[in-house]
Amino acid sequence: MFSAPLMIARRLVFRRERRISSHLKGTVLGISLSLIPLILVMIVSSGMIKGITARFLELGTFHLQARSYNQDVPWQDIGNQLAEEHGIKAAFPVIQGLGMLYSPRGRVGVTLKGFTPDMWEKDQGFRDFMIVEAGEFDLSDPEGIVVTSGVAESLGVEVGDRVKLLTSRTSSSGALFLRPSFFTLKGICSTGYYELDALTAYIPYTRADSILRGQGTHYIGMKIEEPFSGIREIKGRLAGDLGMDWYILDWQELQRPMYSSFETSRNLILLIMALIVLVATLNISATLGMLVLENQEQIAILKATGSSGFQVGLVFIIAGLLTGLAGVLPGLAFGLLLAVNINGIIFALESTLNFTVLIISRLSPLSGAPVSLDLFDSSYYLETIPVELDPVSLWLAVLFTLSVSCAAAIIPALRAASVQPMEILRRR
Repeated sequence: MFSAPLMIARRLVFRRERRISSHLKGTVLGISLSLIPLILVMIVSSGMIKGITARFLELGTFHLQARSYNQDVPWQDIGNQLAEEHGIKAAFPVIQGLGMLYSPRGRVGVTLKGFTPDMWEKDQGFRDFMIVEAGEFDLSDPEGIVVTSGVAESLGVEVGDRVKLLTSRTSSSGALFLRPSFFTLKGICSTGYYELDALTAYIPYTRADSILRGQGTHYIGMKIEEPFSGIREIKGRLAGDLGMDWYILDWQELQRPMYSSFETSRNLILLIMALIVLVATLNISATLGMLVLENQEQIAILKATGSSGFQVGLVFIIAGLLTGLAGVLPGLAFGLLLAVNINGIIFALESTLNFTVLIISRLSPLSGAPVSLDLFDSSYYLETIPVELDPVSLWLAVLFTLSVSCAAAIIPALRAASVQPMEILRRR
């Protein structure tokens, strides 16, 4: 039933020597070119979101936070107890607050985080995403401080320099006063994401407890084995074990607006790309309509020799599917090729543009000093784009294109099925 329509459709699309029919070449090219940006955006956006999310999970919010309504609790002891719970890889007491760092060359407001000295050794996830650019991540010295690269750049400091930290305190009478503290810079680190690198400083837990007493936020940061699938079970169990004075926050609650913004932006871009693919694929309808008009005599002969209207229509449905497939294969291949090499492509384009600007500035004295051009500003994204291949998303893109191809062929198929053979043959 399907072998004859398949053979005829294949001859209709691939006329000779497996070459695409001249009528369909433009449609196939349009499908391929429209699919490339869809694949590229799908892979790059997924990698960016996962890369940023992973950094916030491991360096910013932790997977879970246990907070207490009573601030006078033995945070370190409870952190050690939670670290022994099933499914929890690490648990540390954290103090977080705000302050202003000063140096002779600058000042910058920072988010202060007080960590225990053993956190660096015990938290593998933190080490995986935190790159130490200078010195070391050492919080064993009560006067030591580690800052991110953006803070160090704003202050103009290097490892070994002294910096002043200004924090606020509330007196017993309710008056607010400023308190200076002095630290020695032990290390400069980077996360690869500007938002985390710009405003973060790490100090020893005991020193943070002294400086931020009454002003900082205390919690126990926890890393679990399955932060995406097993978080609800552990969260519910901890809430029952810790009692009514405690509440548990997961990473989705702590950064819900940011993650929602990421997903909304990604879905909007994918929708626009999908509409481009849709428009390109719908050209199949017009092209196959022309083929129906050109091949009316052959269609009439098929129907006169016993082919049903369904079989004739099926020929054009299969032709639409083959046309979509002919566009999908190169589009998918080139899209994957560009996505996998996106970092190298951006670097090559930026290098070429900057070299061109440099040559122009040398040849034209009036153009002024050359300005460095960045196609991809790492101030707002990651320094390197992670490439994440999601087979499910790729298959969905392919199925979407092929489905639209078949749907676009329905109208030409109905026209072909409604051809009256006797009338056509009488005219011819």
